[in-house]
Amino acid sequence: MVRDRRTHRIIKPVDAWANIKTSEISIKEVQCTITSEGGILLSLSEGDTADLPAGELEFDVVAVHYKNVPYTYGSITAYGSAGTGELITRPVAKGVIKVEALNTITPLEEADYMELRFNQYEDFYRTFTWRDEEGDIIAIQNAYMQAKSSSGTTVLDIRWITPVPNEAEIAALPTIQQGYFTPNDDGSIVLHVSNQNPVPVGVHRYDLFVQDSNGDWSVLVKGTVIVEETISVMPS
Repeated sequence: MVRDRRTHRIIKPVDAWANIKTSEISIKEVQCTITSEGGILLSLSEGDTADLPAGELEFDVVAVHYKNVPYTYGSITAYGSAGTGELITRPVAKGVIKVEALNTITPLEEADYMELRFNQYEDFYRTFTWRDEEGDIIAIQNAYMQAKSSSGTTVLDIRWITPVPNEAEIAALPTIQQGYFTPNDDGSIVLHVSNQNPVPVGVHRYDLFVQDSNGDWSVLVKGTVIVEETISVMPS
């Protein structure tokens, strides 16, 4: 969170960027997202972490925000609300990221936390496979996923639909349910979030429940859904 240096009030940045120092002559950019609460969320994809050398790597975060303009009313000096005054750019955080080699941490295929990232108005697909302790695929009979905003509002509610619906059938679903889970021949399942689904921009928490052939439900994976704003809007 970014705070005003005088009042210590939280200020919502209008832009932010971050870098990790990977060597004496190189840096790596880190994805930054401004959250609905006004914080700066840093995230690294699987591919990003594969490029990082092992060790303790320094990082810093720079933000752009409005500088509150002081004004005087009688003998009282106060400050304007966020969004007024001049734009300033300044460092807001720094620290160290400890990167360990893969063989010293949980293997990726056993991770139960996953970030899903897509743009507004984008057809999003992701394949999931459920395996037992021996690595054998467990057949999935049903699945659903819900995502909620920081205020607890359900913004995404995707259900099991077979056979795969067409675009008209997807459009007829309730707005937050526009998409589906459906099985593949190899035992995996496909998540599809339709470009017609108006998932709001922001960072939302989700969990994915799956059901086996005995009717037992389990959480296959959980994490965050990050929806990024697009400049263009779909034509009507």
